[in-house]
Amino acid sequence: PVQNISVSINGMKARDFSLKEMGSTTLRMELTADEKNAMIIAKKAIIKFNFLNVLSPRDLRINSDTRKLAYTIQSIGLQ
Repeated sequence: PVQNISVSINGMKARDFSLKEMGSTTLRMELTADEKNAMIIAKKAIIKFNFLNVLSPRDLRINSDTRKLAYTIQSIGLQ
């Protein structure tokens, strides 16, 4: 199944991603000049990941686990 992710920075929608593969994936996001300026003015970067269309193992008929699960974020790097 596809996992759609919406990323926002300081409350402003930044990017959408669609992940189709299981396993380790690297997502890269180049910020626009406006996004960079907004972070400088705010003096902070609150990054939120909204995982859309999450499913449970039960929804996928894997087992009886009803927890809605999404991808795990192992690390985030900022440059």
